[in-house]
Amino acid sequence: MTRDNEEKANRARNALIKYVDDQPLTRVLETPDEAALTDLITDAMHLFGRQEVLAAVDRAEMHYAAEIEDET
Repeated sequence: MTRDNEEKANRARNALIKYVDDQPLTRVLETPDEAALTDLITDAMHLFGRQEVLAAVDRAEMHYAAEIEDET
């Protein structure tokens, strides 16, 4: 992982930690990180709507693929 991608991962980790601190998790079937990510995405769907979040995930996949490709 390059330094740039490591910094991006750390930003995401920090955002997820902040989310968890603000919203205690009650799920027991998933790991805390998986539950937190699922809850965050679900809350984003409530805020933006399902289609908007799915479109953002599609765009994020393209950005991620390009950024990973830049590593090589």
